Amino acid sequence: MPHLEVQHDLALGYTTVAEAQAIGGLLDLSSETRFLDLGAGRGWPGAYLAEFSGAAIVATDLAFDALVVARRQLAGQAGSGAELALAGDGRALPVRSGSFDAVLHADVFC
Repeated sequence: MPHLEVQHDLALGYTTVAEAQAIGGLLDLSSETRFLDLGAGRGWPGAYLAEFSGAAIVATDLAFDALVVARRQLAGQAGSGAELALAGDGRALPVRSGSFDAVLHADVFC
């Protein structure tokens, strides 16, 4: 996973840049990967991981206003594959089982 120079350790959430990079490595994200960001909020760190891995991302959250911000972040990234933001509850998502290669669940209080 490429290294990005970031001006600060936190980027729109509680997950640090180093932690996001470690998560990306653990998930083995690549341009062949499609991952679900469950509880995406405003998009950090999912949008970051999608941009630098080239993976396709589907961001989901209950908070529609946060997803609007996440969608803007995703749309502005040249490196990511297909992106989509869905308002939905993680207990009953409008996607088929087995649709994703990986799931991200960070910065979520549940």
